[in-house]
Amino acid sequence: MPSSRCESIGPTQSRVKAQNLTDAERQAMINMLLASSNGGKRKYGSVKGVADQFNCHRTTVSAVWNSWKAACAEGGSKMIASPPTSRMKGNCGAKTKWSAEVIEAAIKSVPFHKQQTTRALAFHSGVPRSTILRHMKRNRRLRCKSSYLRPLLTEDNKEERMKFALSFVKKNHVFDDMHDVVHVDEKWFFLTKNKGKFYVYDDETLPHRQSKSKRFITKVMFLCAVARPRYDISIRRMFDGKIGMWPFVLKAPAQRNSKNRPRGTMLTEPQNVNSLSSRDIEED
Repeated sequence: MPSSRCESIGPTQSRVKAQNLTDAERQAMINMLLASSNGGKRKYGSVKGVADQFNCHRTTVSAVWNSWKAACAEGGSKMIASPPTSRMKGNCGAKTKWSAEVIEAAIKSVPFHKQQTTRALAFHSGVPRSTILRHMKRNRRLRCKSSYLRPLLTEDNKEERMKFALSFVKKNHVFDDMHDVVHVDEKWFFLTKNKGKFYVYDDETLPHRQSKSKRFITKVMFLCAVARPRYDISIRRMFDGKIGMWPFVLKAPAQRNSKNRPRGTMLTEPQNVNSLSSRDIEED
């Protein structure tokens, strides 16, 4: 339903009864009364005419006029152009039960391990969950933060780390360029994913993927070796630092016949990773 309120109220516009006046409507009332006044004195019947125009009681128009005159008398000529404002703001509606200071004190009194969800925070702080959510929208100081586990370092661990870092400092106090260092690590990879996203045209057909189980997808560990990227003079281009990746797999014959392959067919299977298998790949 469209509202009858607008920024400027003219003589031909009316209001819906039993609605609070806006500041623009109050200013329009003052302008109409000033236009019909002579030397600051209102014309007889002007209040009734303005009240009929705005569909309100004449005592309402008189209250607006008296409020404007009191403001002009208190502030001088500077208050003539200023419209009278409503006194309802801050003086009506439900009173605030939980102030920002009370909510902050209640939340800070809860231990951190009980602040992981808004429901748990509301239960242990005594502040309703809806109140906390409204407070978070108004006060940006209260927000969700992530906490990550960090390695527990002893004094010996810190000393070893410092020695390792100092081992790359040369005698002339220049840090080593680490061009002769290769980083080796293991990485797990799944053969496929449960959900795949492809960018295709409308006349293309997506590949048909099948698996016996979506929960137990075969995964293979790879040995990865990388070094620092550098410019290779021999090929006259940048070397990206990627040395290679080697999977931990075995070639084994099939133990029995199947509808997919006969017995003895060489199959590629994931290999158990241990010190021996890691050493074999590093040596190869």
